[in-house]
Amino acid sequence: MDDPLRTTSSHMSRRAIMARYFNLCAPVGHAGVPLPQDLYSGNQNKLCCSADGKAFRHVILTGKKDDQEQASDVILNLPIEIKTLITSHLSQHDLVNLARVSRSFYDAAMFSLYENVVIDSDYSFLNDPLRDTGEKVTFIKTRYNLKKFMQLIRENSDTPFPMGMLVRSFKVINLPDGISRNEVRSFIYDSIPNLTRLSSFYWKTNSSVLPLSLLDVLPNKEEITTLAFNVDLGKTTSFTSNAFPSLTKISLAPFVNSQNLSAFFESILLSEGETIEKLETLQLASELPSVLHKPSGNVSSAQCLVITKYMMDNNLQQPNTSESDRFIVYNQIDCGFWSFLNAIAKKGKRFESLKILDIHSANFLSTDSNEVCNIVNLKNLRTLCLSNINEIQFLPDVDYEVHDVSNLALRYMKPSFLEGLLPNLRQLTKLKLDYRESMKDTVCEFIGALQTKANISLRELDIVIHWDDSKEAVWSSWETLAERYIAAILLHKKTLRKLSLIATEDSKFYELHKTIPANMLRSLKDCRHLQSLRLHGESLHPSGHLLLSEFPDLHYLDLVGKEAGGPPHMGLQVVHDGVLDNWYRVIHVAITLAQGNPSLKFVRVDKCLFECGRSGNVSPKLDNLKNWFEKKMRVVVSADDF
Repeated sequence: MDDPLRTTSSHMSRRAIMARYFNLCAPVGHAGVPLPQDLYSGNQNKLCCSADGKAFRHVILTGKKDDQEQASDVILNLPIEIKTLITSHLSQHDLVNLARVSRSFYDAAMFSLYENVVIDSDYSFLNDPLRDTGEKVTFIKTRYNLKKFMQLIRENSDTPFPMGMLVRSFKVINLPDGISRNEVRSFIYDSIPNLTRLSSFYWKTNSSVLPLSLLDVLPNKEEITTLAFNVDLGKTTSFTSNAFPSLTKISLAPFVNSQNLSAFFESILLSEGETIEKLETLQLASELPSVLHKPSGNVSSAQCLVITKYMMDNNLQQPNTSESDRFIVYNQIDCGFWSFLNAIAKKGKRFESLKILDIHSANFLSTDSNEVCNIVNLKNLRTLCLSNINEIQFLPDVDYEVHDVSNLALRYMKPSFLEGLLPNLRQLTKLKLDYRESMKDTVCEFIGALQTKANISLRELDIVIHWDDSKEAVWSSWETLAERYIAAILLHKKTLRKLSLIATEDSKFYELHKTIPANMLRSLKDCRHLQSLRLHGESLHPSGHLLLSEFPDLHYLDLVGKEAGGPPHMGLQVVHDGVLDNWYRVIHVAITLAQGNPSLKFVRVDKCLFECGRSGNVSPKLDNLKNWFEKKMRVVVSADDF
């Protein structure tokens, strides 16, 4: 006589059996099918849905479904929208496993798996709990996986349902090691055109610069809202018009010079009338962070920031008795960064919705603020980042040769660029300034005036104080300038949550750290709500732990500089460093700080990051958390903002 169990289940497929009777407590048999309950015994192997282990055989013999089976059928037959909502909360590893075991959830798993793709060689799944973006993404870490992804997108272009249609957001942060230029080029021209539902494209890796023809092959231009990429603009000043009518966020680097930047913006933003008004994020840089040398159009010394008409007409150096490391030719200085606003003004357009403005490596004229205020609606601006900016004072009335520029500049000095922006700011909450001026320093005045004149209270502040010999024409001493900065910061003490304060002394040959007096740093204890603090570690010696224990909500601490951990631990100076030798040379500093302030979660001493435990112990963390920790410590516009 035939076994009724075998008779009943003979017409059922393996997938149907798994879908109906799969249970986490049942052992798995051949080919992944759960074993019948008759074949195993023991209390530890009983099914979760039955106390005596008879429910499984009862269903197969009678064909009747209990409440758990009915619930299982309901889940398997949910609409695709509900299934996608469920899978959007799973990690990429869970999505792969779900797609392998469930035909019913296969499509939903694929939708969630390919919707947001990020290429980042520094990614580690162990750090997923630290991600606070709330967005589920699929990371590609290795060269092998990236090539498989490229092949999948390319080969499925002619199928009824190509996989490229699933990708909505594509970001490249760090390319894996070993990726060649030919592979990148193949990916651009063979795979990217198949991303037909793309709405966000982000390619900001320092290892490669993309060809300008990328704009021609990008699909779905009508629906792309984010465009951020490193593109080569150095070979041409004329661009093919490419309309992106839905664009709200744009990032461009390196733009090389103001002429190319103006031509690019005219072809991208002005080809459609409403693009300018809808733009919310604007990020521009004249060079990549990986470039070691600075173009000749940039000025690095604050002593070269005052120019007279005579110098421009005769292409002369600034009078200076000290030896220079290079010859500054003033006709080569690119002072027309904001010239891209001219074409916008001619068409009667404005940046009406701009919320984030990030400029890196550019030269400003003090008079540029008038044009910026006319074309940019600064009332909606919430984040302002000006990094490696040189403000040049151009004195057109002086048409004769001079030998004492300091005395001349004080007579003809115009109001700074930052002063011109102040009356138009209303909602600024995040500010980053790495801003060089000659002789005077208006950054501290600007920070203080945000509170006293504009009634703006900052939540995040990232400041680099620049000092050089020319500042002595206005400031009596370095201590006087540092005191003004501390006083301006304390005006925001009630709302400030993040503070990065670094000082440097600029020279024609190098930049050195400038120590902020310890008694001034102790005044920062009035910022009781600080959660993130970044200072030069040497400025805190020897009693810095006493100051840092005054912050009850401080979670993240960054001590910058090679001497941040004090004198080197000579007992660990070996011929060949081990993996964690640098960490253990300064681990005593992290332990002291963690024990002095129990609220600390992460401490970085120079380049060594530690995670703090509740009992005051610390554990080293490797470099794959570098980008995450940088966003915690500084005001940065990163991939999470696009």
